[in-house]
Amino acid sequence: MEKLLKSKNLKVTKGRVGVLQIFYSASFPLSADEIYRQLNKFSNASLSTIYRIISTLEENNIIRRSSVIEGVTFYELNRLDHRHYIVCEICGNMMPIAHCPMSEYEKEVELNTGFKVTGHVVELKGICRECAQKTK
Repeated sequence: MEKLLKSKNLKVTKGRVGVLQIFYSASFPLSADEIYRQLNKFSNASLSTIYRIISTLEENNIIRRSSVIEGVTFYELNRLDHRHYIVCEICGNMMPIAHCPMSEYEKEVELNTGFKVTGHVVELKGICRECAQKTK
């Protein structure tokens, strides 16, 4: 964590290291509130501090916005292999989608528009199996 922060010329702080540890251990995107709750198990950082850390990490391309669900922004590590998710509209449960179909489409868009595609976000919405069974 410290090497990563130093490579971006960022000061190494307990808060930044703690937030990065949470992101590295997470298997799904996290909201600022979720990070705050997890970090407060061993730290007393304020929610506004968490937002500042998230902003700094995002500005330095360490994390990225993954999705916005009902006005809540979720973040994840900015890895070379990106992920897409399907989100339950009832409970908010997220499940990763195994394959990204956008690579070939990006090339086609570049050819047709002259744009250089720098990224994309795909988010599918639906109702998970558990919620579907409850609504029957």
